[in-house]
Amino acid sequence: MIFKNAMSFKSKIKQIAKEKKITTQQVQQSYLIEVFLEKLAKSPYRDNFILKGGYLIGGIVGLDQRATMDLDTTVKGFELTLEKLTNITEEIITIPTDESFTLSFDNVSEIRETDDYPGFKLKLYADFERIHELVSIDVTTGDAITPREIEFSINRLFSDDKLSLLSYPIETIIAEKVETILARGVASTRPRDFYDVYMISKLRWNEINFTTLANALNNTMTKRESKLQLNDYPAIIEQLKTSQVQQQLWKKYQREYNYAKDLSFNEVVDSVLRIVENIEK
Repeated sequence: MIFKNAMSFKSKIKQIAKEKKITTQQVQQSYLIEVFLEKLAKSPYRDNFILKGGYLIGGIVGLDQRATMDLDTTVKGFELTLEKLTNITEEIITIPTDESFTLSFDNVSEIRETDDYPGFKLKLYADFERIHELVSIDVTTGDAITPREIEFSINRLFSDDKLSLLSYPIETIIAEKVETILARGVASTRPRDFYDVYMISKLRWNEINFTTLANALNNTMTKRESKLQLNDYPAIIEQLKTSQVQQQLWKKYQREYNYAKDLSFNEVVDSVLRIVENIEK
């Protein structure tokens, strides 16, 4: 979108943040990710990138119900190397769009935080007048997507237009979250996983194909070489509910994210239990 000036952009961001009761930084980052995605959608690499993670979940449940500061993707159709990703990114960000912000390449580094999926962290700069912001994009490869990627329409922040890109299906989103929650158990440090399962199951329950979800969970466990024994889930759920550490992590998450403040920890854990019980039927 073309803005009159940086002040006008900031004013619009503040207005949306107030309406959605999230921070201006969260709204701004969501928009800057959108700037990149518009270029991606118009590029020859549109079908090579598949959306996943927090940004996708925000697109499903609403930005006011799930905000994130970066973009997660997985790629297919080319060998993911540092050089290849750098070249493709530099090509994507030069795609012309009707936009005040320009994007420039900063750096790319290996992701070493987890061995679930190997990949890279891209850092771009978004510039418009005095605004100079970093945009972070995680890019992985080899994800187990079940049954396959789908077309996903992204609602844009400042217009009624939509962006159409490829994304994880809902069953793969849930499968990865459930595997992480149950495999890590009380050692988990990611309260957002509980929240995500709760919100997706609450808003999209009737869209979940549990046969597909069971397959997605099995494929995720195989890909991750998970040691999780799924029939141990009742004991794991009970341990989570009684864990003081997990309850404190949840309270911290509630303080940081207004949209979680009215949800008890038991409620979100029970949503995981409900999912697994339906898989086991």
